[in-house]
Parts: sequence; C-alpha cells; structure tokens
Amino acid sequence: MSFFVRKFRQSNGKTWLNRAAMAPRHPSEIRRIARGYENRSLRRMVQQALASPYFPWFFLVRNLQNLTSEPRWRRLPIRLREVASMRLLLERSRFFLELAAWRRHQPAVLETSASFRLTHEEALGYCDHCGACCEIASGRAQFPAVTPFPARWQGLFAAGLGRWHRFCPFLWERPPGGSLCAIHPWRPLACRVFEKEECDYLKKGLIP
Repeated sequence: MSFFVRKFRQSNGKTWLNRAAMAPRHPSEIRRIARGYENRSLRRMVQQALASPYFPWFFLVRNLQNLTSEPRWRRLPIRLREVASMRLLLERSRFFLELAAWRRHQPAVLETSASFRLTHEEALGYCDHCGACCEIASGRAQFPAVTPFPARWQGLFAAGLGRWHRFCPFLWERPPGGSLCAIHPWRPLACRVFEKEECDYLKKGLIP
C-alpha cells in the first residue's frame, strides 16, 4: 500500500509525461512489486501486466489514493488495506491480460452498430483523454446489439471488477500518458452520451 501511495504523491498535480515517468516499467521495479505474491504464477501474471505500456498504472494508483478518503477503507486495519491493495492489483492485472489477449485477435479495422457510431469530429472534439469520465466503477450496461467480446464482460461494466475498484474495467493507459478505452468501438451508451457539458462539470468537480 505505502509503495502505491508514495508513487501517487510523486506524480500528483504534474503532467501526463511526469505521470508516465512514475510507472513501474523497469524490470527491477516490476519484480519488486510482484514480490508481494507468494504464488509464482500470480507473480508472473502481475509482472506481465505491469510490463505493458497500456496497463492503467496511473489510474490504479489514483484509485488507491481515492480510497484513503473513504470511511470504510480508513476503518480497515493497515494489514487488511495492504492485502486489499494487492488483491486490487491482481484482479486488475488478470482482466487486463484477458482483454489484451482478446484484442490481439481483432481485425485492424473495427466496426460497430451504426446507431452507436460517433462522427470523427464528435469523437475528437473536446476529449483530452484525462480519463475522469472512466473513473466510475460501474454503470448501466446498455451496449450495441452486437458485440464481439464475451457477454460476461457487459456484466463487468455493470458490476465492476470488485469491491474496491473505482474505475472502469476497460480503461487502459496510452503511452506516453492519458486514457484509452480498450473496447471503444463497442462502448456502452452511457459513455457515448457523455458530452462536453458533462465533461466540463466533471473536471471542475473531480480534477484538482
């Protein structure tokens, strides 16, 4: 837990370039983080996830930082917070690798339902990929009629990855920084109708 919080404090209030610099991309850093898992296969899984430049490391750290202001989290003994933090990383790593494996088998040009498609201007207009709109643990799972991924993933969007997760299961980080939706062509309606006015309000309310 202390490692994650320390890393967050080093990056707080800085640019995405500095945020990316605090990511554990060096093999020795990755091994140090994964050392907390006694099971060898779990260590390898976490190491593999953290080695990817698309792993949402910044959002995971901010997730843990935000938990420190929640009464339920603060009431936990320190040891249980550490266990919950390690479980958080493990659950995020497991689904990240599952999602990454699925994406490797997708065609280069991705199509989706025309009724859910945004124009190029709408998609690029006001979004600066801060990721704030994705820092919601769950939402209404109203997806396009046809999606190429497992049906249970829609349930993950609705329920979230687990108790202490505070951002979307499909949120990735894009090099050298910023948010990336791993299922963008098939994202649910709640994400598609999130427009500039909502974005401005969210930034003023949630982003320092």
